[in-house]
Amino acid sequence: MTEPDSAFKLDPAQRYSVLKTYFACPHFDIEQKRALKDAVLKDDTTDEGKICEKACELLLPDAALKEELWKQINDAESKEALKDLTQRVTCFFQRK
Repeated sequence: MTEPDSAFKLDPAQRYSVLKTYFACPHFDIEQKRALKDAVLKDDTTDEGKICEKACELLLPDAALKEELWKQINDAESKEALKDLTQRVTCFFQRK
């Protein structure tokens, strides 16, 4: 039989998903979001954790950020890596 607390633990992919959804939501302030991110990712040194951390900042519901992302996405002269560009596009079109 499993311990009661173990039934409620999230695996890393689930934690990242919840965190990114939280960051995209306009109903929480930036301090709350960053405090949660710090708590969730404090001991996470994985590549996935670093990708999640970057995604969180790109997901913020801020018009100026979205405008800048749109410029970066449509920059024909960009030398940005495909994986980074893909992350920007994904974050730009994130649904709440």
